[in-house]
Amino acid sequence: MHSFFQKNIQSQQFKKWQLFLMPLLGTANIFAFIPYEYFLIPFFTTPLLMYAIYKSTSKSRSFLTGWMYGFGFLGAGLYWFNNALLTDAESFGWLFPIAIIVIPLVVGLYYGVFGYVTHCLKIQSPIHFYFNFCFMWVVFEICRTYLFSGFPWLAFGYIYGFDINLAQTASLFGIFGMSLFIVLSYGILFLVTNQPSKATNFVIISVFMFNLCFYFYGVKRLEHRDTIQPNTIRIIQPNIQKFHSWDNKEKQVYLDLLLNMSTTNLPISTSYIIWPEIPTPLNLFKTQIVQKIRNQLPYNVTLISNTLRFTYRHIFNSSIFLKNGYVISYYDKSRLVPFGEYIPFRSFLPLAKITEGSVDFTPGLGLQTINLDKDKMMPLICFESFFPISYKIQNRPNLLINLTNDAWYGETQGPYLHYQMTQFRAIESNIPLVRAANTGISAMFDSRGRIVKKLHLNEQGYLDLNHIKSDDKETIHEKYLSLQLLIFTIIMILIYVKNLKICLNVYRNEKH
Repeated sequence: MHSFFQKNIQSQQFKKWQLFLMPLLGTANIFAFIPYEYFLIPFFTTPLLMYAIYKSTSKSRSFLTGWMYGFGFLGAGLYWFNNALLTDAESFGWLFPIAIIVIPLVVGLYYGVFGYVTHCLKIQSPIHFYFNFCFMWVVFEICRTYLFSGFPWLAFGYIYGFDINLAQTASLFGIFGMSLFIVLSYGILFLVTNQPSKATNFVIISVFMFNLCFYFYGVKRLEHRDTIQPNTIRIIQPNIQKFHSWDNKEKQVYLDLLLNMSTTNLPISTSYIIWPEIPTPLNLFKTQIVQKIRNQLPYNVTLISNTLRFTYRHIFNSSIFLKNGYVISYYDKSRLVPFGEYIPFRSFLPLAKITEGSVDFTPGLGLQTINLDKDKMMPLICFESFFPISYKIQNRPNLLINLTNDAWYGETQGPYLHYQMTQFRAIESNIPLVRAANTGISAMFDSRGRIVKKLHLNEQGYLDLNHIKSDDKETIHEKYLSLQLLIFTIIMILIYVKNLKICLNVYRNEKH
């Protein structure tokens, strides 16, 4: 293998064509994610990216290498994002060919800067470069997730989702810790072909043993079973496909559909009915709508739904808790979707929102737990479920509620990615999660992320599920998150100092 690599990969032809190959490598990696889950692909693409940056002759070439990889990775991985533009093709269709190129080029800059920084930290030893690459990968993955409203999709940690046992690693290190171990695993071939040595063998064995331990940790953790409660939760999936209709008659039709699905063969034990986000938003704070809901839903059943909330100067995308005709609580979405719910840098970008209306939504104050009679629930509206929440949980809930509408993205990879990202929120926090999605995929996950029951994409129906409760223990990731961040920061500093010392020694030797 080493001789094959030396002969073919380290050739002038590869160096000549590497900038054209990088988008193909990025595109290939998309197939490691759900719903394809060909998780072996990055075992070959990741070492090639490592090699391309390692052998780059300049910082600018490393930047271009990373940027072209990012363009292919995000262009193929987020193409479905632009499907939302086609829901109102008359107004936004012209943006589709522009957005499908511009978005991955702009967000791909993260990988360009990653390539540049990794090149700057490059030293002669492949094993040092290997660790630099892996740790810097996670740093830029975190930056991409949180900076400028955030692009949280396609973190490498989600690749472990192909196996529920390995996915339990999220309870130890969170999604970014998983990304680190996955990149360390995928980069092994780079070491084998560039620095076969005792140190390389030690790294390979260590990475293999870590993954083996993670697997058996998952097996052990999955021995736990949540407590089944006597009360029932009904999840509604109406599968409403129409967009951009604020017509009151159509709103009435959708309200009747939701109420009909909510009351058909409803078990007596039902305590909660959960409605998703729908394309035509309802204002459930209106007295006449609340009255109609009270007349049709059974007494003492709590309705949890997405709604609009209006104040004198603001509009909020909210979740509402209704019981016996009264609003008992509500939550305002705090993390908004750029260009969908607000226009970033509006004074410089005179664009219209993809969603109806010209006024931007106002973000809420942050995630919060809603205290009900015997339960504590945390709503996560759409975009909010794509971000790790463990560090934000203070008043610990016993159930996470995700209300969303993936009809925007059609039958693409998007709804599957969103479904899996939500599953990982349950694993990270050790809290069961209910997901109500307009067109699917609606489901309930237990505290280990196992699927209790689900409705498939573009299926109309409802789920009646027993309420479940976990052991209410914090995960290791939650409990020691600050310590994990400190250790990661110290390692990054040590890597930087080590590189600096080596570079200074090289400089002194060259000077003498």
